[in-house]
Amino acid sequence: MLLGRRLRALRTAKGLTQQQFGEAAGVHYKFVGEVERWPSTAALFKLADALGVPAKELLVVDHEETDRKALEKRIGTKLTDATTEQLQRVLRLLDVVLY
Repeated sequence: MLLGRRLRALRTAKGLTQQQFGEAAGVHYKFVGEVERWPSTAALFKLADALGVPAKELLVVDHEETDRKALEKRIGTKLTDATTEQLQRVLRLLDVVLY
């Protein structure tokens, strides 16, 4: 999957400029542009390999929710609303994160 291309498509579908998206995400708009130029998710694995860590380590978020029931509810809601294509992507991501 071309990570940068997908990110750009999602951003523009929501009508956001790089500046607006960067502000909403709490990052500089130039960083948004850099990420949008990433060639593929393979880059994620290369970065992880260079650090000697599994790819899932790069996906860990500091502000993770800890209440299991709340997490299950949020995940369930998102999965219920997801398209088949989105569910396929979630499954691929879970394969990376959990194994």
